[in-house]
Amino acid sequence: MSKKCYPPRGRRPGFHHGRPHPPGVFRPLMSMSKESFKEMRKYFVLKILTDNPEGITGYQLQEEYHFPRTNVLRLLDILVEDKLVETKEETVEGRANKLYIITDSGIKLMEEMKEKWGERFRMMNETTMPFFTRGEKFVFMKRIDKLDNSEDAVDYFRGLRSKIKTKQSSLKKRLDIFTETRQELDAIVDMLEKDKEFDREKLVQYINDWWERKNVDSDKKQ
Repeated sequence: MSKKCYPPRGRRPGFHHGRPHPPGVFRPLMSMSKESFKEMRKYFVLKILTDNPEGITGYQLQEEYHFPRTNVLRLLDILVEDKLVETKEETVEGRANKLYIITDSGIKLMEEMKEKWGERFRMMNETTMPFFTRGEKFVFMKRIDKLDNSEDAVDYFRGLRSKIKTKQSSLKKRLDIFTETRQELDAIVDMLEKDKEFDREKLVQYINDWWERKNVDSDKKQ
């Protein structure tokens, strides 16, 4: 009887017995390590601060976004130390409040993490389609093995079809948003190219008008 071989501890994801997965075999797309969770938490705080450019208190982060007090204050201290966030004292009704405001460096890092994690989650979502990988096909066939009659089979495939329709609808909405955004950016580039001199106030006004149009359209759709 041959002795079973197990992959060594510490082997990095995507490798088995020291060799890469062969083509078609499911490979882990993202490592959800402790460091990854810390990075995502940092991203969420920076994103919240971006949505509150006038600043936000540690208490608001706890109450409105349900961050544990100790964790969020420690994270804010780290962000301030790394110059990703700055603080400002403000007195409201005789009470001193410390506001946390994102810096230009914080905005840059937030955008980089947004691209990184957005791409990873997009890839993870796309691999949920049947037959996308050998692993997905294996799970798919296992579920078919448990079907006992035509009615169960019809229900199962109707469910899959419904999921595909939902994904199609979601993708269409995203595509519409990309198309509208590209059109606005085309208009900005065209305006900048036609102007003989750079007019910052005009550009700021256009961005503000764009923001107003976007929010009015969103309210109508809701």
